[in-house]
Amino acid sequence: MANFCNLKEQRISEVTVPYSMDPGAKSVTIGLWGFLDFEGKELQLASTPYVNVKKGGVTGYLNRVRLYELSSYHTGTWEIDAVTQSGGTWDTLKVHVSAPKDQWGGDSSQWTQEKKLASLDAALRPKVARILDILRSAGFQPKVFFGWRSVKVQLELFNRGVTKVKFSFHNAQKPNGTPNAYAADIVDSRWGWGDAAQANGFWDALGDAAKSQGLVWGGDWTTFKDVAHVQSKQNSELAAVKRESGL
Repeated sequence: MANFCNLKEQRISEVTVPYSMDPGAKSVTIGLWGFLDFEGKELQLASTPYVNVKKGGVTGYLNRVRLYELSSYHTGTWEIDAVTQSGGTWDTLKVHVSAPKDQWGGDSSQWTQEKKLASLDAALRPKVARILDILRSAGFQPKVFFGWRSVKVQLELFNRGVTKVKFSFHNAQKPNGTPNAYAADIVDSRWGWGDAAQANGFWDALGDAAKSQGLVWGGDWTTFKDVAHVQSKQNSELAAVKRESGL
């Protein structure tokens, strides 16, 4: 049976990979000891799309170790399986991707308003700023709760039932990993998602302001209302945005 190993051919069950967009970050080399099945066929690595896997050469005693290079810019913990061609799993490796060291690290819900606006797509940014102005003029105290957010946070929200998608327009980014969100969540700082927001007409005012800027308002959705959510693209464009983001 195969098992993942380090370069000393010692078995490992997990490995930490640096955030690949950080300056000087390098890929991590791991091995798969016993990479052939009982019929002499090579095992394959079944990896999440959030970890890049580059197949390398063969090394070790009796050439029994296949090398792989791992890299990622998706913070979180992911799994890679070593599987036979018939689909059997022989070993699993947990890959911990470190948080970025650059300006976009940390909890994006806690960023300043300026930084949240900067995380938006350039065309969306002034529209969201205008929405905030409209709402302030109406006596509300609006703030951006989420502009961009990481895939890790998106999956956490999905698992909690807060969202219906594992990738959203909040997660969009440029090819180099820089946030480029096509969506924002806007709340009144006094009420958040509490009942008072509805009672005081905040959500309706947000919807009107969003549509005045040509944006989609999540409060208009029928299957899963998202009253704080505004976005600059149609839901039918989500798959294309995911590809453009390299995710």
